[in-house]
Amino acid sequence: MKKIILVIAGCVLTLSMILFVLFIVGFGQEPANKEMTSPELHPLMIEALRSRSFPAQELAVVKNPGDKGLYQSFVVSYFADGLSVRALLNIPKYNMPPKGFPVVIVCHGHYDLKKYTTEKTYPAISSYFAEHGFIMLKPDYRGHGESQASEDPYLDRVAYPVDVLTLLAAVPTIKEADTENIFLWGHSMGGTVALTVLEVRPEIKAASLWGAVSVPFPESLMYFARKHSAQTAEERLRLICSYIKEKDFSKISPADHLYKITAPILIQHGTADELVPYEWSVTLNAKLAALGKVHEFVTWQNANHNLSGLQIKALDHDVVFFRKYLKK
Repeated sequence: MKKIILVIAGCVLTLSMILFVLFIVGFGQEPANKEMTSPELHPLMIEALRSRSFPAQELAVVKNPGDKGLYQSFVVSYFADGLSVRALLNIPKYNMPPKGFPVVIVCHGHYDLKKYTTEKTYPAISSYFAEHGFIMLKPDYRGHGESQASEDPYLDRVAYPVDVLTLLAAVPTIKEADTENIFLWGHSMGGTVALTVLEVRPEIKAASLWGAVSVPFPESLMYFARKHSAQTAEERLRLICSYIKEKDFSKISPADHLYKITAPILIQHGTADELVPYEWSVTLNAKLAALGKVHEFVTWQNANHNLSGLQIKALDHDVVFFRKYLKK
């Protein structure tokens, strides 16, 4: 009987020692990828967006602007983070390829919220792609036009990529869409949005950026705040820090995650851009080159922020670039 008790006691002691060693060696270690497992991961960080699921949802037609000649136009709505967001949807009418029309999602730039409308903002861009055989989707972003704003409107600017990612997930519900050929177009602030989406969704085939805001966060916001006043910039920085810890700025900044991009990028910028420094695109070009990313850089001499007078030529470049990377 004593032998049995001693054997049992020995087994218990041995098991206790094994568990203790496992705890010290393995269980007590920090996770290999602390950023991915940390409960403090902000939902707008690049890694959080990459791990987030965006379920497909049907786009609801809320308005039918009608026949536009070469394409049909619709105003649609969907939900992003529980907010009702609207978008312009232009679908070509003729010569649909066997797999459907390729898709371009237009990420618009900063616009006066009091003047922004779904149909009349960026009309030349929206029409051009549809007239050249692409389904065009232009999300308004939350707080624009008749799209709902959140309770934290200033933070909305950092959340615009969520509106695009949610819309992107809805593309398969468009029966005319070729889901294997989706492209991005971004202008100004929309360049920041597009870069974030590119880092989150590697299936994007290619992207074009016009006069993109491509500097790190929060300089991407502070640069424009300082144009108002130093006080405005200080107030906005304090507001940003109330939402996002300063040590986490780089985790939310697309400029710090360019290595994640797999899609070819076309950069277009005017040397006389009065709003977004041309040098920003020069720097973006250099960073992409250093990372070995496939990209092209088109400089438009003496052109302004909107490439006024040159938009059709620039759009021609976009279409040629996109078609180069079409999956057959």
